[in-house]
Amino acid sequence: MRTNVELALTSTLVEKLALKLTYVFLFDNRPATVLVESSTPGVPDAVFEFDKIDTRTAASVVVNF
Repeated sequence: MRTNVELALTSTLVEKLALKLTYVFLFDNRPATVLVESSTPGVPDAVFEFDKIDTRTAASVVVNF
């Protein structure tokens, strides 16, 4: 199962200028795994599993012509 949610809020500051705030929530029930090979003899390889949840926050200034 995979879910992507994006929440955004835009506010007009003046007639041609606005501020946009965005929050992105990404969920993956089966996250990717990566094999990290060891370059040192005697040290075993490792498996890295990414998190199930990723989030991003952004702020943008929007100029309208």
